[in-house]
Amino acid sequence: METKNVCVYFLRDPRSNLVRYIGITHKPSLRMNGHWTQRLYSSEGIVKAQKVEWLQELDDCGLRPSMDVVLSGLTRTQAKRVEHYLVSQWHMNRPGQLFQSQTGLFDPIKPLSVLWDRCDDRQRDAMLRFMQDRMCLVSVAS
Repeated sequence: METKNVCVYFLRDPRSNLVRYIGITHKPSLRMNGHWTQRLYSSEGIVKAQKVEWLQELDDCGLRPSMDVVLSGLTRTQAKRVEHYLVSQWHMNRPGQLFQSQTGLFDPIKPLSVLWDRCDDRQRDAMLRFMQDRMCLVSVAS
């Protein structure tokens, strides 16, 4: 059985408060340091290069991205499903805001329903609040 110690997080631009990256980790402070250190290295691929450029831009201004843990207490499988769902929703509702691409993402509806079935009431309530408050959804089927 997987342990439930993984969280879903946002990286925000401190200048605009826009979410620029959605990820998962079991150690937020270590993951944040990993992102921040990445600015010192060139990265392959357009998405990584854009993220590195953004981090370098923030560093030049004396700023760092903020990390918001938005959902915690998940297994890695659950967290990946939520991450993929959120990235796909962000691309539909806020095109061009995230550095992640949708390449390789699976259909978000089926995995979310599987995740929903495996969550306890506390996790379901947190998911609903998250989707309603942060995703600006008018209604969420329960």
